[in-house]
Amino acid sequence: MTIEGHTDAKGADAYNQTLSEQRAASVKQWLVANAQVNGANISTRGWGKSKPVTHNAKPDGSDDLDGRAKNRRVQIIVRKGA
Repeated sequence: MTIEGHTDAKGADAYNQTLSEQRAASVKQWLVANAQVNGANISTRGWGKSKPVTHNAKPDGSDDLDGRAKNRRVQIIVRKGA
């Protein structure tokens, strides 16, 4: 299982990278503590603002609050065992 953290485009690149890594780590900690998932089977990755699912700004250049909210996310990828 891989947990990937993401951010919106607001803020400095270094800040967003760290924040995305912290988001992924937080979800991993929760799964280990509350869902009894073996932490050895989970890797985490932070992508910062590099992989948005939608636009952070509207076509006219104004802030897109809904778009930014969708980009602040964590994705859990489950790999099928061999």
